[in-house]
Amino acid sequence: MPSSNLDTLLEIILSTLDEVMQDSQHLSPTINDIYDTFNKIHLRIERKEENSQRIIKILKYFSNKKISKTDMMLLCLHIAKDNLA
Repeated sequence: MPSSNLDTLLEIILSTLDEVMQDSQHLSPTINDIYDTFNKIHLRIERKEENSQRIIKILKYFSNKKISKTDMMLLCLHIAKDNLA
């Protein structure tokens, strides 16, 4: 079964996040890693308080193992989408 466009996009985002984290020598993602990942693939998330608070909340869910890494990036993708509107 072919993967959907969303699956392909998530694969790109996740591999880019891994690259950013490796370059920064981080074992778990930080807020800057999230911003840098989306900026690197030209889906910029504006660095403003509202977005930062949303990302921090998402990172807390991820660090508490309430969501997967894929779900974390999917939620961050919604923030990027909101910035396009």
